[in-house]
Amino acid sequence: MRTDAVLPRAGVRAGEVDPGGQRLGDATSAEDLKRALAGSQAVVSAVGPGRARRSDLASRTARALVPAAEATGVRRVVVLSAFGVGDTLRDYKAVPRIAIRLLLSDVFGDKAVADDLAVLTG
Repeated sequence: MRTDAVLPRAGVRAGEVDPGGQRLGDATSAEDLKRALAGSQAVVSAVGPGRARRSDLASRTARALVPAAEATGVRRVVVLSAFGVGDTLRDYKAVPRIAIRLLLSDVFGDKAVADDLAVLTG
């Protein structure tokens, strides 16, 4: 089994290898993802905004990941989402639901776009 780190960071050079032997790249770059996915059977995408309350990282990553997976023949794509994204928001009680809508609507909306992209291709 091979593990490659394709990170959503500026300044990471494609194909660079870290001290642990992982090849590095930009998770929002379809070309970097193609290099990382070559020869793989599956991919797990677990990107998140960190502490940011506004982010489009999940959707930008999904927009690069879907064509990269298709181009390399990877048929199993797992996208880690979050409880409260999409239809699961209704499963929260009223106070947390309001807090999510007020504080995390951008991040959760972005994750919903990424979820939809992964499901539609799938």
